[in-house]
Amino acid sequence: MVSVPEAAWYMRVLENLLTLGMAFAIGCAVNPQNSEKGLEHAILWDTIAPYFTPPAQYKGQYGSFRSPLKFYNGDTVTTPQEWKQRRSEIYHQWESMLGKWPPLITDPSFEIIETVYRESFTQHLIRFFWTPNEQTTGYLLIPDGEGKTRGSYGLLRA
Repeated sequence: MVSVPEAAWYMRVLENLLTLGMAFAIGCAVNPQNSEKGLEHAILWDTIAPYFTPPAQYKGQYGSFRSPLKFYNGDTVTTPQEWKQRRSEIYHQWESMLGKWPPLITDPSFEIIETVYRESFTQHLIRFFWTPNEQTTGYLLIPDGEGKTRGSYGLLRA
């Protein structure tokens, strides 16, 4: 098992995964002029852009879903204070249907099963608790670099 300080460092890397990875991907796609390969990114964006728009037969059709701004008794939310109440109402209904959310894992640990150096990064196959009682495996990818750069980026593919 990895020690708590090492686990904390790796968990910071894991926490940044979605935020940094998605921000980078979206930034490159949406702002191709900010990239050295602007034309390539513009072509990629043109390729995926249709998937951000509903098919013609569904355009403007939002379904007959209940507004989240309606209390269960039918009253409408009209103030920020009422929204806090409605939000609590939604949360309690959700919790009654699905059960309580498990507690946060505050002392994460994981086991490195295998380590392979590839191209310009290190690939760790790791086993970790993704809930308090269940383990899973995934790949933790750490780019080459020293100091601050090393802990700035990472990718977990579970």
